[in-house]
Amino acid sequence: MIRVLLVDDMLAVRALLKIFLGEFNFEFVEASTGLEGFGVACTKLPQLIISDIQMPVMGGLEMLEQVRAVPTLREVPIIVLSADEQQLALLTAQNAPFTYVALKPIDPNILKAVVRRALKL
Repeated sequence: MIRVLLVDDMLAVRALLKIFLGEFNFEFVEASTGLEGFGVACTKLPQLIISDIQMPVMGGLEMLEQVRAVPTLREVPIIVLSADEQQLALLTAQNAPFTYVALKPIDPNILKAVVRRALKL
């Protein structure tokens, strides 16, 4: 079973992601901050990470940079979520440590397509 780490400070967003991706029968693990997300990633070793960018304690980008520094997580595909298209464009141009992007509000069909692409399903 594919393990997916969901990192977002809003419980409702994490719940929505699980509903949208329910057809895949993933095992979901969750975190509400970047710091917690990094710890969960290191212990649970997910095959996919979906993370918000702006969170308390440690932001998503800082968490993702730390994830990329861990050899066992270096190749894990990462999808970032953000409502700020300009921020995402800037981060993409700067070679930020994520693989794919999904804009908020989340379109379930686009999210599923991005997940399929990330996991080569």
